[in-house]
Amino acid sequence: MKSRNTLAMQAFQSTIIKHKNKEIFSIGDVHFDNKNISINVSGIFSQKRVKISWESVRTKNYFTYFAVYSQQNPKEINRSYYYLEDWNTNILYSVLRTILRDKGIESYK
Repeated sequence: MKSRNTLAMQAFQSTIIKHKNKEIFSIGDVHFDNKNISINVSGIFSQKRVKISWESVRTKNYFTYFAVYSQQNPKEINRSYYYLEDWNTNILYSVLRTILRDKGIESYK
């Protein structure tokens, strides 16, 4: 039986390969393509799906969650993913940050 870490690493690697092959894919409710990602953003009365171009995608990591937001409009276009509550948050975090690093958009120590 494979460990959770092994399964998570396999999921991460296969997703990065999909991106490099210019395939469309999703992790949870986040949809990826070559030009942008799309996320659900909560408004006062409803949710809407918005696209963020790769050049505008930014992330911020906190102790219990991480946020994805648009550099152009962070107050209105943002979404938080909680490590203990949202399914596959660790994979989403790793994939997003790897793609952003590879594109030269964000860098990490």
